[in-house]
Amino acid sequence: KLGVKYDSNPTMLRKTIEDIYKMLDKHPSIANKDTSFNYNGKQSTRVVRSRDDDKGVKKTLLVFLDEFDASSINILIYCFAKTIQWKEWLAVKQDVMFEMMDIMQ
Repeated sequence: KLGVKYDSNPTMLRKTIEDIYKMLDKHPSIANKDTSFNYNGKQSTRVVRSRDDDKGVKKTLLVFLDEFDASSINILIYCFAKTIQWKEWLAVKQDVMFEMMDIMQ
């Protein structure tokens, strides 16, 4: 979640949400609807599990105004990195956060 001030301009808030979505959709390390993976025919041992789960990657990408909290208006940011390696994931997360900060400015 990303919190913004209550006195934020609604027009700018709409643009911010749109720009964050576009940035994530184009980010080389964030999965999106066009992300594809090669599988080695492995079967999951869990009953309800997708092939993306087997690789640790999902394609869902969401950026929406989510809630009016006590001290902020919150934007929900829901996405997945293409890696399941923790160090790489942290680097992707940090990069995305800096990109969001640039957008917010």
